[in-house]
Amino acid sequence: MQKTLDSTGKQSNSNNVEQLIFRLLSKIASTYNLNEQVRYKFVKDQFTYVGKLLSYDAYSSSKDTLEIAARIKKKLVSQKKTDIALSFQELEAKFNKQKILKNHAALLEFFFAYYLEQNKYESTSNKNSLNFYSQPFEPPMVNDTVKNDVIEKYSSTEKIHNLFKNESNTDLLRNNQRLKPTFILNETYILRELIYAMQGVDGKLFQKDPKDMQSMVLKVDMERTVRMMVLRYLESGWFYTRLRRFLSTYNNNPSAGLVLQAFCAYISAELKEYHRLLAVLESQLGDKDEGTECSNITLRRLLVWLEQPLERLKFLNIICDAVRDKKGGILLSILFTYSKYGDPNKAALVKSGLAKCAIPIRDMIIEWICDGQIRDIHEEFFVGFNNSIPNERLWHDKYNLRKSQIPSFINEDQAKKILIIGKSINFLRVICNEHKQIRALATIPEIESMLDQKSDSQFQELIDNAYADTSSYLIEILLKKYKLLDHFNSLRRYILLGQGDFIRHLMDLMECELNKPAQDLMFPNLQRLLDKAITETNAQFEPSYIISRLDVRLLPPSPNDMGWDVFSLDYTMDGPLKTVLEVSWKNLSEKLDNSKDMDDVISANEQFLDTIISQLLLDENSKEIAKELRTIFDLIVKMSDLCEQFHKIALGESDARKQFKEKFTEDLDEDQKAAMDNAERKRYHGEVKPKIRNAKNQLSILKNSFSEMVKNLLEALKNHPNESLRFLSFRFNFNEYYY
Repeated sequence: MQKTLDSTGKQSNSNNVEQLIFRLLSKIASTYNLNEQVRYKFVKDQFTYVGKLLSYDAYSSSKDTLEIAARIKKKLVSQKKTDIALSFQELEAKFNKQKILKNHAALLEFFFAYYLEQNKYESTSNKNSLNFYSQPFEPPMVNDTVKNDVIEKYSSTEKIHNLFKNESNTDLLRNNQRLKPTFILNETYILRELIYAMQGVDGKLFQKDPKDMQSMVLKVDMERTVRMMVLRYLESGWFYTRLRRFLSTYNNNPSAGLVLQAFCAYISAELKEYHRLLAVLESQLGDKDEGTECSNITLRRLLVWLEQPLERLKFLNIICDAVRDKKGGILLSILFTYSKYGDPNKAALVKSGLAKCAIPIRDMIIEWICDGQIRDIHEEFFVGFNNSIPNERLWHDKYNLRKSQIPSFINEDQAKKILIIGKSINFLRVICNEHKQIRALATIPEIESMLDQKSDSQFQELIDNAYADTSSYLIEILLKKYKLLDHFNSLRRYILLGQGDFIRHLMDLMECELNKPAQDLMFPNLQRLLDKAITETNAQFEPSYIISRLDVRLLPPSPNDMGWDVFSLDYTMDGPLKTVLEVSWKNLSEKLDNSKDMDDVISANEQFLDTIISQLLLDENSKEIAKELRTIFDLIVKMSDLCEQFHKIALGESDARKQFKEKFTEDLDEDQKAAMDNAERKRYHGEVKPKIRNAKNQLSILKNSFSEMVKNLLEALKNHPNESLRFLSFRFNFNEYYY
């Protein structure tokens, strides 16, 4: 063995561990541009640190060389030292091929620990002094300079002194074996294991329960008080694992919907804060490999510090369970309910998530009320649409409210206005062929104005202004461009028979044609008669856009139908008019003048039609009255038939008596006259008088039936919900004849 002289002149082994380390550190120091004094201090400090590393137990949680190498590369990449990481990868491959060195893993652990020592001051200077209550997952501050004793209570100074005595290799190995510490399960070690368990990662002390692979179980015995505290930490690991499983189910899942995806992003952000908390705690616990461990953190103290973060994890799990498989407005309604939670910290937690999750719905609302567009492939928006509906039914059926998807922070009146705004834009664009941009937003409203409308009216003002602008423009187009009021007036005059001269003249012209069987009617003939009625009455002075819509329509005939049964006068509608028109005219005109949007116009028309249907006794409330009225009409028809029969009897009797007078002349003798007179009396009493008696009986029956039915009709009209029909009963019985 080669001998050399040390600085004191004594002879020593060149292969002595102490000398080898000293030479290695001197070589490293020579690579830096340092003066003699600084270089000496550097070698001294590093020499002390290496001794400390060698005096520690060579325990590592790593399984093999590859795992340690992966940790080293990950550390280098995290420090943005990519070139060094690549160089290390090449050197590590060559290192593994060396057959002389056997304990590769231990050597890599040693060099990694030494590398960390060189960067500890840099990493220490980058630590942030964070307030625990200012962030959701914020660690307590611990004095980094405090060392945590994880080995038996031997002084580090003594161990280094014993290690670096000028002894032979044999003595050194013997002393190392003697000084090798016995591992003790103390709080610092438990805490370090718990940090992994709180992330659902297996360790030496805590591992996943094979039954459910979510909860962590203890692998060693502990005192009862320690075990109770440890179980509280393991509970957070269970909460963490459940949140990770929730994210794995819905995150980046296209079928989950935009709102649920936003919620997953929010949960991910919360877990990142949780990871940051554990990372800072781990750094403040110190690094076993570096020999910097902190004894200022205890299980009991950390349990108090982590109380709020653990409650936060628990509450996030409750929310995740509540929103599972929900989407769109339903999910937002659940979050909005939780945002009213009594605990202000938990309420603030939910409000933060709600603000992020509501953004997709806010954007859908903006796009709908500005452009009339819906991009909602997951059916999350509360405005639904059906592309299979034809454009003629655009206003009535194409768009609808999904009431279950209306978020709780949007009331039903706002939802209806939002629906009408977008429908109006599409109606103008598709039906009216109007592509003018009605309203453009300079700025998108803040999400808080939608979630907290009591304190911020920005969202409400946006809806009200868009509703007023869009609806007023649509009404203007209907009234001015499409002459809506003129068409209503024309319906009243021509379809509802208000234009008396035209209707009377038309019926006179068509009487002969309509008296024919329905199968014999010729449409061109009827159309010609309609045109003649227009040109020969005041209808000729109507504008062309009114007259051109008057038309004849024939219903499909049934057997024995006459022309009157299948003929109808039609008023052709298309475009926007067809949407508004299925007339109490005064009420309709007033409501049209006061209409604010398209729905008001349609509602006015529908109420008008309902009034007509009701007053014609065609609604559900008038079925019995209509039945009684039809019976009365039947009695009137029978009365008419009876009158016609009696008239025929009278005419026959008149003719018979004329013939008798012609035959009964003065040149007849008395016997002939008597015989003729007896024959005439016999004819009258045998033929005519029975007919008169029968007619009289029928008349009496008709009179009693008619009187009874009219009384029933008047009584029914008196109790009818329609005021006009109630008034009709007094008009029928104006002289109080029936009661």
